[in-house]
Amino acid sequence: MDSDLDLRVREDGRVAVVRPRGTLTSDTAPLLRRSLVKGLLGLGRVVVDLDVFRLGRASCVRVFPAVLDHCGGWPKARLTLWQPDQEMAEALHAHQVPALVPVHDDFLDSLAAFEHRPPTMRVRTRLACDHRAPAIARQLVRECCPTWQVSRARQGVVELVATELVANAVTHARTASTFTVERQARGLRVAVCD
Repeated sequence: MDSDLDLRVREDGRVAVVRPRGTLTSDTAPLLRRSLVKGLLGLGRVVVDLDVFRLGRASCVRVFPAVLDHCGGWPKARLTLWQPDQEMAEALHAHQVPALVPVHDDFLDSLAAFEHRPPTMRVRTRLACDHRAPAIARQLVRECCPTWQVSRARQGVVELVATELVANAVTHARTASTFTVERQARGLRVAVCD
């Protein structure tokens, strides 16, 4: 049955090792997500052992970056994936998961990845249609830019852009929005989707 998922979690020092058994489907992804969020909010570092976890639906691999988004991203939440089979590895790459969540074949490499900033770091949050939403977006920028080693001058520009974009969503669209700040090798990206 697709909804069958067995999750084994063990703490190894300051790291939670999660070993899902079963198949990754739209039914099991929310269960996996809850377990990973709990581990990240508790210890801040989670390795997912994919050795005996099979792929049912390729798009469900997006659960891994979604969990990081929910928990505040790197460096607050550090997640690595370990030993995916060929099919899982192909789906992870097709959905660009390794840009946000490191994938390794070796457990020690997975642990070492916690100490290195991933190539892409992203923080995403849902904002209500409220006059306080621009201030919340600015605060999120203030929290992530220093940990991502973004200069104060660039941070100021990002805060201004974030304020304008979110204010436009509140004023003109009059809907809730999703606010995203992302740091890639090429620079920073700010997006608001209403």
